[in-house]
Amino acid sequence: MENIIFSTQKDIILNENLLLIVVEDECNTMSEFYRLLSTTLHFPNYFHENLDSLDEVLCDLNWIPQDTIQIHFKNIKQFLKRHSKRDDLFELLANVQNCWSEDGTKKIVLSRESEVV
Repeated sequence: MENIIFSTQKDIILNENLLLIVVEDECNTMSEFYRLLSTTLHFPNYFHENLDSLDEVLCDLNWIPQDTIQIHFKNIKQFLKRHSKRDDLFELLANVQNCWSEDGTKKIVLSRESEVV
């Protein structure tokens, strides 16, 4: 996961090249997480709530003008405890970053307010 940048809340600098997605404490299920990303990133209609589909749309995102997508977890400890597929999710995000770095167009940044477990 060396291509995913973990930062803290103080590192968030809003600008026109950054799309910030905040994962609130109330995001209790993977379905809610998928819906949050789908709504915020305007996923196409063919998106389904599973990791394979998430990987497919995140590797594209040609409809998003921003260069950086930052996913900010309000409470990453709780998120990690609640989601059994968390390792698969973070592996997927690393793969997406590799996909983006090949053409140099976008990057993903994960940030947190709480420490990682």
